[in-house]
Amino acid sequence: MLKLSLYYMSLLNQKPFEIANRSKMNIKDVSGHVTFDAKIKSVLTKAVKLRDVRYDVTGVLQNVRTESLIPKKMIVSKSLNFKASPEKVQIFGDGTVSEVPFSGRWTQPLGVAGLSSQVAVQIEISETSLRSLNILFPKKAISGKANGDLILDIQKGSPILFDLKSDLVGVGIDVPALSWEKETTVPADFEISGSFSKPITINQFKLKSEGLSTWGDMAFDDMGLTNISLNDLKVGKWLSSDVVLERRDPGKPMQITLSGGALDLRNLPVNKSTGATAPIIANLNTVRISKNLALTNVSATFLGGEAVTGEFSGNVNDGTPLTGNVSGRGDNLRLDLFSDDAGGVLRDSGLLRQASGGYMDLGITPAASGWNADMKISNVRIKDAPQIAQLLSAISVVGLPDQIDGKGIFFNTIESEFNIENDEYTVYRSSAVGPSLGLSLDGYINTKRKLMDLQGVLSPFYLLNGIGAFLTRRGEGLIGFNFNLKGPTAQPIATVNPLSAFTPGMFREIFRRPAPKQN
Repeated sequence: MLKLSLYYMSLLNQKPFEIANRSKMNIKDVSGHVTFDAKIKSVLTKAVKLRDVRYDVTGVLQNVRTESLIPKKMIVSKSLNFKASPEKVQIFGDGTVSEVPFSGRWTQPLGVAGLSSQVAVQIEISETSLRSLNILFPKKAISGKANGDLILDIQKGSPILFDLKSDLVGVGIDVPALSWEKETTVPADFEISGSFSKPITINQFKLKSEGLSTWGDMAFDDMGLTNISLNDLKVGKWLSSDVVLERRDPGKPMQITLSGGALDLRNLPVNKSTGATAPIIANLNTVRISKNLALTNVSATFLGGEAVTGEFSGNVNDGTPLTGNVSGRGDNLRLDLFSDDAGGVLRDSGLLRQASGGYMDLGITPAASGWNADMKISNVRIKDAPQIAQLLSAISVVGLPDQIDGKGIFFNTIESEFNIENDEYTVYRSSAVGPSLGLSLDGYINTKRKLMDLQGVLSPFYLLNGIGAFLTRRGEGLIGFNFNLKGPTAQPIATVNPLSAFTPGMFREIFRRPAPKQN
């Protein structure tokens, strides 16, 4: 048994092997013992050329320790096999890299100058092993262990290139910020590649598993990770966007920037995470509320911190612009939307054909099913509304049908509390009050099927009739007609109970069904 002294390592660095030169290894940093058997075949004549020499060397390297192969990464092995021929040199077996177990092979092709060597190993993937390779993830983001295939490409004069692939079976991943989690039994397509330069370079990162897929790259400086670029990040059925995470001050969450893509509030999971949140800058094509209702061209800025706050702007279905605020998180999330063209919001959201003017204040919060909303509108004019026109014709109110078809009917205030779940609007209570007309209603509207089922009270000439309104619901006068609107939203069938006009407002409930219960 021979000690891997400087003498023997120098011998292995001579032609044709040149192991140290080819792999950029410092032969002074390798320790261990070697046992080998060499067979050499050559013609014994003058000026023998290397190509005429045949040799076959096999051996065993024992108690090997070196930091030469991967800078600042100690490779340790109790026993490695060694083979050499005119075509290639190979070292293979089991060991550890920075205490991370591996099983693999190093191969150095011979015969042509400048060929790179390659290390192919199966390595453990865990939080500890990735950290030892300077691939850092947030604490507790990774649990368990999996096997991965690591390839190192070693070229003299260049940083060592690496490529790591795995199906991640055995590893769990938890990303609270995205409300996404991978169980240990769920497979994934994971790959990360780059170079062990100073600082480390990661030029490709790919992860595809159940409920999440993305690819991108990472950048580092001497202080560590500076930014992460994720292309086409898809999470569940609620997010699709390009994402960039940028480092801020030490101890603070990275800033998140979303560009393009879509956010679907219908499938947005409730985020149970606590602690300081990251600041977010978002420029999204679409924020989907229901199948037929969305905010488009959305720009948003969220400050981050313990209390989530932010501002956003966008358009209703590519139409009327609005602005808004966001506050809270999880079950306490609240969105407040504002517009100086309330009529345009009602029109572009598909609730009315023609409406104009007015100011809207709309608050939205998560509900047990869908989203609850509280809307207040002031000073809006509505015309070409077949629903209201049907009612006015049914009770034969002189002049008002002409208003709805002409310049429109003016309402000082419209207030409504309702729920949005997919394409179903459940109106818990709603009122509209103007000099000419007062309305109260509740019921259901399905924008996908374009059907409605509403009931309420219509009070004509509300300016005079509203004197007794303190005895009734908001929007109802002392004299009012109970009505039902049912059928297609474009041309519903209106039915009116004429006897209700002679019923004091406080007793009108006997003429209508119970209103929907708010969840």
